[in-house]
Amino acid sequence: MKELFPGLNPLVKGISLAILATLGMANVYVFSKAALLEVNFFQFQFYWFGFAFVWILPYLAVTGILKRIPTLSRASRITLLIIGLLELGAASLLFLSIQLAENPTTISFVSNLTPLFVTVLGIRFIGERFNLVEAIGIILTIGGVILI
Repeated sequence: MKELFPGLNPLVKGISLAILATLGMANVYVFSKAALLEVNFFQFQFYWFGFAFVWILPYLAVTGILKRIPTLSRASRITLLIIGLLELGAASLLFLSIQLAENPTTISFVSNLTPLFVTVLGIRFIGERFNLVEAIGIILTIGGVILI
């Protein structure tokens, strides 16, 4: 991925991509609420995950990753299956909460707790450690979420 946008400062590149990702996620909240007003939850899920599959399949084929899947160990396949099921459950619960909530911005605010959970899980399961500046940033972020 480092070869994307050559000549661009890595910090500028990272921040720009993070802003684009944030705009993309904002669209998910607003437009999924609009879509869920038009179709039922299961139809929405079918289209959401169906389009995701159609989107990723050419990438997997072109990069050769699709051919490597059968060579994965049994443990790797089980791990990927568990991760996939967790992601499926999380996305389904997100869209269900968006459908049930009157205002999708409420769900967006609650979803801002993600950094807290990522931090706790990172420390617990992969031994993440943070320097003072990062720790202050984490505390400020969590404090901001609490205020919202």
